[in-house]
This record gives sequence, structure tokens and C-alpha cells, in this order.
Amino acid sequence: MGPQTIAMARLVLRLLFSLLLVPLSLGSLASRNNASDIHVAARAQAQLDFSSSQWIWTGTPYTLGAPVGLRKVFQSPTSPSRKALVGGEVIITAFDTLDFYVNGALIGGDDIRPRYASRFCVSLLPFSNVFAVQAAFTGVTSADQGAVIATILLTYSDGTTQLLSTDTTWVAKQNPDVGFEQPTFNDLPWSAAAKMGVINDAPWDEVNIPNATFPSITTFDRNRWIWTDAIPASGNIPAGSRAFRRRFVPQPGQIPMSASIIITADNSYQLWVNNVAVGSGNGFKTADSWTINFSSMPSVIVFAVLVTNKAGTAGLMMGSEINFRPAAPTGCIAGSFVNTEASVITTWVSTTQNIPAGWQQVAFDDSSWAPVVTEGEFPNAQPWGSDVTVAPPITTVNI
Repeated sequence: MGPQTIAMARLVLRLLFSLLLVPLSLGSLASRNNASDIHVAARAQAQLDFSSSQWIWTGTPYTLGAPVGLRKVFQSPTSPSRKALVGGEVIITAFDTLDFYVNGALIGGDDIRPRYASRFCVSLLPFSNVFAVQAAFTGVTSADQGAVIATILLTYSDGTTQLLSTDTTWVAKQNPDVGFEQPTFNDLPWSAAAKMGVINDAPWDEVNIPNATFPSITTFDRNRWIWTDAIPASGNIPAGSRAFRRRFVPQPGQIPMSASIIITADNSYQLWVNNVAVGSGNGFKTADSWTINFSSMPSVIVFAVLVTNKAGTAGLMMGSEINFRPAAPTGCIAGSFVNTEASVITTWVSTTQNIPAGWQQVAFDDSSWAPVVTEGEFPNAQPWGSDVTVAPPITTVNI
């Protein structure tokens, strides 16, 4: 039997097994699903972090802004009493945009910068699952900074867990084929992913992960001061008020449960969330913190902030961690960060025109508002520096 015939037979077998919801990764399974790289632990003892994961990317020369596909076919270890998978808990981030898929379904996306991870809860098929990522590096610096890092805590029906991490057993391709995220896709021609580094390696450094505390705790670490797109060259901003908005749309199945917010402004602010007045504050040196409980299960969250400047420098800095109601497995934690940033895809917007009535409302059309600009990154942005302390939560607001 010739090599082409053998390759065709392998592809046919994969397609047949995928129809039974048991997609196989023939020929490369041993190297791409190495059980020695997976650590078994009880859920209560498992620490979900990036310590066992690698920053990975395509191994070929990268074209700035080009999409990169990454895939991992995972099959639960075979044994006389083979256990069934029930769900997974995922932490993931990329430098600097990504969409994450499980068995062909979009689970979520992120473009908040790599130092803030997203956390997802997913349901899994009993014995075989496909994890896929489409990512891109859109920055203006060196193209070799593109990378993805993830850790997946797999949970079995008997309560035991396994850690699945990004490493060179994943496969990658620049400009991936249409449908590459689907279980039936043939990734045998793809190359092994390239290891770019490990957690805390430059240029990515540490990553903030949505955590298990309630109310959750967020941080200004590497967050950014922002202002409108009109900043005089002198840096001295005229006195007056400016309105800022940020729309956050959770992926289907991600039901917002609560949010923790820390916020400060130069000189003062008023904050609304989904048209509900949360509170206000004065002076940038003491940031306020708020806890939001979502009883209405909103499909979109709109942060609206009115900042008033007395004279001179002006800025807004806010960090928020949104917690979602997990679908599976039991005890899973899901969350995302929404911070002040000027992202490539989604961003805060503001207006230098007269502030219209109803601008705080969810349905308000802000499409004509301009993206904000970044004034600097905490704690090095001047003139504010690190001279900002966060007060304990002031109150809990039900929405």
C-alpha cells in the first residue's frame, strides 16, 4: 500500500469516528496527547494558573496582523474503566486578540491585552474533544511577540481532574483554513506549535486571572489612564466634563452574575452601569470600589462615566472583573476583565461635543463617538504615578 493510499485511509477513519463524536488524531496522537504532561488532582486541590503552560505560536515567520490557528485534540486516557469527561474550566489569554472554540462552538473572545486572562466554563463530550484558538498580534512592535497561553482543568464524572496546558503538542498554522475549529477538520498537515516562552517571561510578564473570591478583587496593575481623542500638545486640558462609554457583550451562555469595580479620575467622576447610578468620587489619589449584583441577567453591560476636569491634566482609570454564572462543571469559576484601554477591536469611546441626554442608557447609539486615547500605563503614567490607593467596597448595588 502506497503512502498516498495510507494517508487517505487515515483521513477517512478520522471522519468516520468524528461522526460518532469521537474524533481521532491518528498518526500523531502519541505526541499530541501525551498523558505524562497532564497532572491528575482532586478539584479541591487543583490550582488553576499558568505555571504548567507555555506561550505558543506558529513556528513560521509571522506576518503582523495575520490570523493564527491553534488546535489540540484531547482524548481521555484509555483504561478498563474509562472515565467520561463532563466539563472544563479554562483560563486563556493572547498577545493580543483571540477567539476560543470547543468542539467547533465559539466559547468567547478577548482583546483586552495579554496581562488580563479570561476564564470560561465549558461542557465537554465524554471521551474526545477539540480545543481551538484563532489569534492575531496586531501591535506596532516586533511581530515575534504574538503568543497564546491557556490552562484547561478537565473534570471527569467521578470528580477527578486533569490539567491540559498549551505546549508543543498543540498544532498551529498561520492563515488557518476555513472550519479549522471543527472536530472533523484534518490538522495532520499542520506543524507543531512553537514554544515562545513560559509565564513571567518578557515581553508578556505576569497575567492577572479572574479569581474565586466573592466579591471578586480586581487590580490597576498594567491598567491605563485614558482621555478623549482631543488632548492638547501641552497636556493641559481645558476645564469641563467629558462622557465615556464602554459596551461589554458576553458570549452566549455567559450570564453576568456580579462585577467588582475600582475607579478613579482626575478630577472627579460619576459612574452608571446599565443606566443605574452607582456612585461618584473626587480626586485620583483614592480610588473607589463598588460591587454590582446583576439580578436581571443582562445580555449587555454598559459602563458610562462622566469625568469632570477642573484644569490641567485629566484622566480616567477603571478596572472591572465580571463574574458569570457557570454552566458546568460544579464549582467552576467564569469571568472576564473590562478595563480602561484603547484596544484594536473594542474600546472605550468618548465625545468632545455637547453631551446628549440619555447617553448613559444601554440603547444609546454611540457609534459616532471617537475611540479614547491612552495617556499611560499604571503605575508609571505621569503625573499620577503609583500614588493611588483603593478604598474598601463602598456599597453593593443591585441591577
